[in-house]
Amino acid sequence: MYYAALQGYLKEASNLVSPLWKIHFGGPPALTQPVEAASVEAVEFSVRTGATAHIQGDIPQALVKAYNTWNIDPKPTFDALREDFIVKSESAFAKAQARFYVEVNDKTFSPFRPEVGQLGASYYQKVFDIQPSLPLMFQWRRAAWNRAAATL
Repeated sequence: MYYAALQGYLKEASNLVSPLWKIHFGGPPALTQPVEAASVEAVEFSVRTGATAHIQGDIPQALVKAYNTWNIDPKPTFDALREDFIVKSESAFAKAQARFYVEVNDKTFSPFRPEVGQLGASYYQKVFDIQPSLPLMFQWRRAAWNRAAATL
């Protein structure tokens, strides 16, 4: 879905690109001066708008398509799959985030042990209100599930 949106954006076929992906591909707005592509502002904008477009825009559609094209007999109800998508995946995302903090700690040549880097990164996210936070993304995923369920 991302690739199709990107191709539509590059071809200026706006009817093929959702408003959320248009915001993402358009890049950060230059409020006072142009934003450098490799700046922290540009990276934060890209992560925030990419996550938003994917979770709020793509996931509901992908869930509906995946469920409707899934050929299995007997096929469980869509609701029967909710625990895997919501409950079990949230712990996996939390573990992935913790691992990401370890990688950042390693790549930045930090003098601290990885656990200290994890703790520091999690505080950094809270203190500087870096969005979207993991709890916010979990809310979006639940809402995406509910939108897909309403369609099915």
